[in-house]
Amino acid sequence: MAVGLRPGSRSAADARAHGFTEEDGTLGDWLAVTAESDLVILLIADAALAAHHPEIFAVLKPGAVIGLSHGFLLGHLRETGAQFPQGHGVIAVVPQGDG
Repeated sequence: MAVGLRPGSRSAADARAHGFTEEDGTLGDWLAVTAESDLVILLIADAALAAHHPEIFAVLKPGAVIGLSHGFLLGHLRETGAQFPQGHGVIAVVPQGDG
């Protein structure tokens, strides 16, 4: 398992505090980690998903599965006429939350 973070992410210190490190390859740049992963779980803000999904989709390893924690990206893709990339399964765990 590895955590990929965007440059300057405020989550880097928290990831390191939980044992993820660049030295052992469990912490790295978000697109580099994505390119090496068989399962990519997208846990970023809705606005970031809307802005960066083309970059993420472009580096996916063949056959990698995309994991979603909410349905925003699905709705965004439908609204914009886009779709998930061919050849990649999608898993969604989207509990209903208040607020």
